[in-house]
Amino acid sequence: MAYLLKSEQSFVLEILLGTTISEYKRIRNDLKFSENITSIDYLSLLYIKLNVSAVDDKIFKSILGSLRTADSMIVKEKEIIVFLPGTDKEGVLHLEAGIREFLDDIYEGYVSVSYPEDGNDKTELINNFKKYIRLKFNEDSELLKNVY
Repeated sequence: MAYLLKSEQSFVLEILLGTTISEYKRIRNDLKFSENITSIDYLSLLYIKLNVSAVDDKIFKSILGSLRTADSMIVKEKEIIVFLPGTDKEGVLHLEAGIREFLDDIYEGYVSVSYPEDGNDKTELINNFKKYIRLKFNEDSELLKNVY
């Protein structure tokens, strides 16, 4: 089961991104791979916006149960952010479709970013994530206010 972080722990997202990207670069350099390998070349962030504040813990436990042990999820009221190491854009689309179907009536929309397509380091990735959320929902994410 994935990790569920409390909303006040959202700053951990910055640490996870920085550490994971550094580790991916080190592994790729040490092993000198010539082809792309999803598990060491990609990571994604998935933002899900709900149209009501989710208060039912069963919802989050069900989503957590569908994630891998390396994944992490942060929840606050109408927002969910999922950290997905070793996941490319196609993997995010599959996961998002399943979550959308599961959440059904309370689902409003999503935004995702992936490393390295949307940013080559944690700062660029976070900035683009914030920008895409603002463009799609016309507001800033509360969960990302303390993430730089």
